[in-house]
Amino acid sequence: EGLKQSKMLLACVSENYFRSEYCRLEWEHYIQTELALAIPGEGITPIYIVRCPEFDSHTLDARLQRWARDLTRRQVDRQWLDWWPHGQAALERDDVRNRLRELAERLHTRRDLYERREQSPTNQMPLLTEHFQGRLRELHELRRQLVKGNIGAITAVNGVPGIGKTELALAYAWGYGGHYPGGRFYLNLAGQFRDDTAALDNLQQQIANLAEFKGIAVSDLERQTPGAVYRKVIRAFAEHPDEGVLFLLDNVDDPRLVNAALLARALPQGANVDVIITTRLSQRAQNKLEWVAVDQLEPEEGVALLDSFVPIPDSPEDREWKGAWQIARGLGGHALALTVLGVSMRWKGESSYVRVRDQLERDGLLLVSELGEELEQEQIPLDSAYTERVVARLLQPTLDHLRTSHPAAYRALQLAAFCPPDEIAVPWLTDLLVAEDPAWGVDRIGGPLADQAIRRLIDDRLLVPVRRQRAGLVSELGEIDSRVVRIHRMYAALMEEALPAEETAIVRGRLFTHARQRAKSLRSNWGAPGLGWEVFPLAAFTDMVLCDETIESVRLADDVCELLRHLGRMADVQRLRMRNCEIMEQVSQGEPDNADYLRDLSVSYNQLGDLWRLLGDEAKARRFYQKTLQMRERLSQSAPDNADYARNLSVSYNRMGDLWGALGDVTQARRYYEQSVQI
Repeated sequence: EGLKQSKMLLACVSENYFRSEYCRLEWEHYIQTELALAIPGEGITPIYIVRCPEFDSHTLDARLQRWARDLTRRQVDRQWLDWWPHGQAALERDDVRNRLRELAERLHTRRDLYERREQSPTNQMPLLTEHFQGRLRELHELRRQLVKGNIGAITAVNGVPGIGKTELALAYAWGYGGHYPGGRFYLNLAGQFRDDTAALDNLQQQIANLAEFKGIAVSDLERQTPGAVYRKVIRAFAEHPDEGVLFLLDNVDDPRLVNAALLARALPQGANVDVIITTRLSQRAQNKLEWVAVDQLEPEEGVALLDSFVPIPDSPEDREWKGAWQIARGLGGHALALTVLGVSMRWKGESSYVRVRDQLERDGLLLVSELGEELEQEQIPLDSAYTERVVARLLQPTLDHLRTSHPAAYRALQLAAFCPPDEIAVPWLTDLLVAEDPAWGVDRIGGPLADQAIRRLIDDRLLVPVRRQRAGLVSELGEIDSRVVRIHRMYAALMEEALPAEETAIVRGRLFTHARQRAKSLRSNWGAPGLGWEVFPLAAFTDMVLCDETIESVRLADDVCELLRHLGRMADVQRLRMRNCEIMEQVSQGEPDNADYLRDLSVSYNQLGDLWRLLGDEAKARRFYQKTLQMRERLSQSAPDNADYARNLSVSYNRMGDLWGALGDVTQARRYYEQSVQI
């Protein structure tokens, strides 16, 4: 408890300190504490007062080698070796006093970094797992790349799925938060974009959405013009050029977004603006872009990760520690694979790493060990096919356990796999669970089974909560928003692959029906408190289903556009309206004589006309209104007795009259108004 409450550890390293198991645990625990305190690698100041031959000759046993490397990296101050034997007399020396003064100044600087991190604004950044282990080398390399230049730096973190790219970036944002008083902001940029313009629009919209987190006041009128909000946010960043700012661009799939020139057109610019990109894309030469590869954990780091789930028991000749070490090496140091195994051991109540190592071999995971050895010898690469195969095999016992012992949790995980991976609405999952089996909604000790199912999945790291504005990245320090969770893309892919096609269609259908119901309910009850949060997972779900290019997805998008309009997210409205129009054009071209499709397409054109007029682009508004009018004239001519067609045509004439009137052409306006009146 004292370590948790302290902000610094001053370790006087002696031979006995090295030999003490308690001191080793104290050191390893504080490595995690210093990350939580926003001083990664700087929370411990070792003072080396006696010589330790084993340390100097690098002959320490394997269990202490990680500790020794950490001491070496921290550049142990060896001058104390010469001063220590003189005792109190050494304190009278000027060089000793100067060194103590420097030490005190460094302590104050580090403490100030912690305080500044607490004041650094941020947005809906995912939670950093409490099981984050190792990666200090990558953290320092990331820091080195970002600060080595005198201009805003962009660093891409790449690696195979599940290796820990996002966790590394989150750890950096947390650990070095004190260097970014201007804020740390998370932007999810998964997916492919049609062209540079679409990628740029998406990025600029996400920057505009940071207004509330930066404390920037935006009027209702400004919200109607996305470009105005974006420019206001950019100006706000420019007003404080000396404040460090960090942007974390996560899950980048499109090569356009690792182009520094394109990023410069959207992100705030300045010497103190740093950008971290996480991506599965392979390294490529880009101006102003540095790369940090996230490879497998060192075996000792893998052991620490396993130990965070199930403490390694004492055993003769360190057999259990060696068993954990062999597992970590055998799994290629893959963070997600080790996490899955640790979770599995925890719920099984398994404490012996020797038994687990032997069981992995007996159960057909010899391939993993073989690959691990080959990886260590650099004979084969650690690629996606390898990691997916390993994680699938390791995850299976946990899934089997959930299916047989906790069916509600297993079903919730299936449902989550078909939601947007970073925007899963927890109430959707619990509502659908209760609809499927009312018994899962009955209140009992510990709460309804549906709620218990979600908590279990979160405890097992199969689902991860997001956090609210200005909350911390570490759960003990942050305010967790239990309404929205994330799922690792690899978990989602594995769950999707395991579900038969017929069941997949049922699950997707239930989710879509629920989304339609929620969208209509939000529209009907808009204005009631506590509704706004659900628009974002609903919009993400809409983006996902629009890929199916169905009329039903277009109608869902229509409802969601109205909700986004209430929130002032006009760029999102514009994007969805344009996508709707593209889909309806394709559907109508497939059946050009289908009057219903023509009518729906005319509605899409009319909505775009209204939108562009609201955004002040009269030329684009007139173009879409004209398309609407032509289509409705065609429909009315084909069925002159159809009252709905006649009414819609009258509305189009009226829209054109309003537009020409706003442009000052009274003659044209009168002509259209008269045609509307005649109908």
